Amino acid sequence: MHTAFKLKSVTVAALLAATAFLPLTARAGLFDDDEARKAILDIRSKIEALQRDVANKADKNSVLTLSDRNDNLQSQIAALRGQIEVLTNDIANAQQRQKDFYVDLDARLRKLEPQQVNVDGQTVAVGIPEQQAYDAALSQFKGGDYKGAANAFADFIKRYPQSGYAASAQYWQGNSLYAQRDYKGAIAAQQNVVKN
Repeated sequence: MHTAFKLKSVTVAALLAATAFLPLTARAGLFDDDEARKAILDIRSKIEALQRDVANKADKNSVLTLSDRNDNLQSQIAALRGQIEVLTNDIANAQQRQKDFYVDLDARLRKLEPQQVNVDGQTVAVGIPEQQAYDAALSQFKGGDYKGAANAFADFIKRYPQSGYAASAQYWQGNSLYAQRDYKGAIAAQQNVVKN
């Protein structure tokens, strides 16, 4: 729109210049027709040159405007690419943290789930607390604390009567009582082993 205004201004200026030469054309009678034609052609060529000059300036301005817009868009694209890289990195880190969380959670749950163990030739499911109680009682027996072992095995049998280790706990309870010279208790515990 600005270019069209300049073009009109130049055209008006050219017309004013042409009208300024009108008094000269009144004297044209004094001059030759060829000279008048030359003057008109000269004025036309000047007007056309001015119009071309204005058009070239308008083209240069539009090219500069497009170039500025292009540079602006390029900088915006670069900024967006940077943001995309940051977000991609954030997503990758979040996914890795989530994976690590699930692996950790799975490992913790596996510790709480019953484990398949082989007890006296049979495969049975044994919970972690159950396994720990049995192992603690057996460690007391192996450490020579027969009274503590007998109590620990008795407690184990009460807490886990359906355990795969129940018969073995009764057997070791009997051995603990035998080591304390409680033969009646040992015989009763061993009979429970045979009975169960």
